[in-house]
Amino acid sequence: MRVPTRKSLCPSPSSASPSPPSASIPVPPSSNRTMAAVTERRSRPLPPPRRHRRRRRSQRRSWRRSESRSS
Repeated sequence: MRVPTRKSLCPSPSSASPSPPSASIPVPPSSNRTMAAVTERRSRPLPPPRRHRRRRRSQRRSWRRSESRSS
């Protein structure tokens, strides 16, 4: 029972690929670029958020420093 569930989870990402919907919906090359960007973001969701979190942390630290200086 546990083995088939794991196997079913593996093909789920492949079936979730935006290739079928893009083929069913006719779109100009301009939107094709946006779709490619979206697919890249979906395929790599972990790296960008980590970088943003680091930037957010640095901003928070700068805010705290600015508050301490202002006070």
